[in-house]
Amino acid sequence: SALPDSRRNTYLKEEFLTKFVSSETAPPLVRRTRAINKWLATERNNEATNERLLTTHGDYNILPRVKFQDFVEWCQHFIVSIVGEFPLWEDLTRGSFSGGATTSRKRTESHPAGKYLGQAHVTRDALPLFMKVLEDLPLWEKELNLTDIRFVPGNVLFTVPKNADIDRVCCKEPDLNMYLQKACGDIIRRGLKRKGISLNDQSRNQELARQGSIDGSLATLDLSSASDSVSNQLVWLLMPASWCAVLDNLRSPTTLVDGVEHRNEVFSSMGNGFTFELESLL
Repeated sequence: SALPDSRRNTYLKEEFLTKFVSSETAPPLVRRTRAINKWLATERNNEATNERLLTTHGDYNILPRVKFQDFVEWCQHFIVSIVGEFPLWEDLTRGSFSGGATTSRKRTESHPAGKYLGQAHVTRDALPLFMKVLEDLPLWEKELNLTDIRFVPGNVLFTVPKNADIDRVCCKEPDLNMYLQKACGDIIRRGLKRKGISLNDQSRNQELARQGSIDGSLATLDLSSASDSVSNQLVWLLMPASWCAVLDNLRSPTTLVDGVEHRNEVFSSMGNGFTFELESLL
């Protein structure tokens, strides 16, 4: 029988088949193309955002009686209270690998343990920091053959299923960049936890969502392309300079999109080892 009209039932009818893929829904190539076009459109927005942040005068009122410079300074102090003025050296040596694909390895060949051996990709800006960190990792330094290290300009775009209409864009990062990216992500994650924000435990979010569903006092806001909208200039504006220098050396400045090199206006993509933590912090 037909569901009675209500906001809840209307939403259910709109959403319950959105992830169902069949011969009648968009084919894989269409979903992939839509995802890439959306990502490139977000990059055009990021370019405009970078220009706007660079040219906005400090006295501009972003809210009544709230100057842009005052707001930026408040954010900067808050961020320093969480992550400090610079990442500690011993923390940078505590990187790790995920089980995801990298620029040198397919998903089926990407067990974390295997990434300590064989061919490894890295960007030119990341290699000096990695080599310095390697001095404190004698077992890896002993096994690593420097002739296996290859320079790459950045990451490589791919897509994964999202729903019946469009895929989700992710990027495969260079191996050695990823190791240090995850170290930085872990530092930010621990800093947030000290402030009472745990990215490892969703129970508080779940309880707040439950309470909001009961009395309507709370709502969640799911922004489109949120991870792909952390622009370069936003990070340089808000993060401490030492942090920016490290993160910028470890990010991928370019993304290979179907064989075409794209210079990134976004600071880091989904697939980068610190994107989620940095996004959460900002």
